[in-house]
Amino acid sequence: MVKVICVIVLYNPKIENILKQLYILSKQVSNIMFVDNSSNSNQKIKKTAEQYSGHYITNYKNVGIAAAQNQGIQWALSKKCTHVLIMDQDSLLGANSITKLLATEQQLLNNNKLGAIGPVYEDVRKKINLMQKISMRK
Repeated sequence: MVKVICVIVLYNPKIENILKQLYILSKQVSNIMFVDNSSNSNQKIKKTAEQYSGHYITNYKNVGIAAAQNQGIQWALSKKCTHVLIMDQDSLLGANSITKLLATEQQLLNNNKLGAIGPVYEDVRKKINLMQKISMRK
């Protein structure tokens, strides 16, 4: 059975962004782990995460994104996940993104061509996505 856990690294986040992430992700993943690199624990985020069956830990200092991601990945693996999605506090997934990523994974596995998969980045403020940027450079 597929079990996707999302790890989100925080650093002085805006609560509005976290609420959007929780709402979107809670419908697509099994669990959400917030790893907070802020100097203070954010009890509002912790309580909100728990309402969505999410988890929250704080480092009380900025240990760096890689260390925080590794903390979240270790936790996810301890929960017997099959997949880990790594995000930051400013990223939002579209509807059905996890389903699409898992379908893409299966197609690539069928062709023995899988290394890693991830969503296409889109900057909604500039209304451009990464694939468009790459195409414009050619």
